[in-house]
Amino acid sequence: MKVLKKALKEGLLVVVPSSVDDLWHLDKILEKGDLISASTTRKFVSESGRSERKDVRVVISLESTEFDPHTERLHLLGVIKEGRPEKYVSLGAHQSVDVNPGIKIGVRKHWKKHQLHRIQEAVKSSGKPKLYVLALDDEEACIALLLDSGIKKKALIKSGRSGKQYKTNSKQGDYFTEILEALESMEIHKIVVVGPGFVKDEFKEFSVEHNKALAKKMSVEGAGSGGESGVRDALKLGVIERIAADSKLSQETLLVEDVLTEIARNGLAAYGLKEVEQALDCNAVDKLLLSDTIFQKARNKAEVLMDKAEKARAETHIVNSEEEPGKKLDALGGVAALLRFKVC
Repeated sequence: MKVLKKALKEGLLVVVPSSVDDLWHLDKILEKGDLISASTTRKFVSESGRSERKDVRVVISLESTEFDPHTERLHLLGVIKEGRPEKYVSLGAHQSVDVNPGIKIGVRKHWKKHQLHRIQEAVKSSGKPKLYVLALDDEEACIALLLDSGIKKKALIKSGRSGKQYKTNSKQGDYFTEILEALESMEIHKIVVVGPGFVKDEFKEFSVEHNKALAKKMSVEGAGSGGESGVRDALKLGVIERIAADSKLSQETLLVEDVLTEIARNGLAAYGLKEVEQALDCNAVDKLLLSDTIFQKARNKAEVLMDKAEKARAETHIVNSEEEPGKKLDALGGVAALLRFKVC
């Protein structure tokens, strides 16, 4: 995300999303009634009765958003408040705006602390190399892209293995070839290869032999399983954190697992609005975790907690509720904290 203009006294930010993650962040930020300025097209019927689309610049009062990660599009619908050229714009009419990566939009609204926090996260993430995970075992391989918005499965490949062993070495070679070809079709800067046993190491050796450039981008780590579950295992075990400490999803996974561990042993953790606020008042919080759904249920209270965390020099993490860590945090009431010391 690029911020081209920041005039918070006027409530204005002009931004350019650069990835599907940025569109996801915007979808979480935008609210009904926000004023969105953007370029789009509008159907115009000439005096001759001919219908054609014209380029226009509009300001709409937002009514709804629809985020589609597959087409990398954020669809905005609202009512036109301003527009030019005037002859092509009807004030009060409905107008849609499609936002894709690279499209500049202006957002005028009353900015809340958690929304600005999201913008900062998006700016910080901009330009980071994409991180892929290949989780494989003898039976299947899953290739996934780790995004701020969650895990995006790119390919699932079956080995065709029969029994406990491959019937022939060529059968395993076919399996590895299919995986390697899938990886070669993607824009990979860094990939973590995980799984149980020796298959992951054998695949790395195969890659060195057939595509040294790609093999140099691989890090090999152990995990309890392959396939889709192997990707989540790698996150829980801290494998991704060791390779890419700036992975948001990896950080969220480990933080929530740390909270659950501390709760199980009655240790340095608090959860629930009342208990976490008490810990903040005692300056006991080291890391504050908020599910993004808490801002829909108790926004004012959540922002009070963020203010107190900032004063206490505690880290604040807003966790994606659409992924497993966020769902676990939601089960705790959407609010939890890792503590510096125990609160009596």
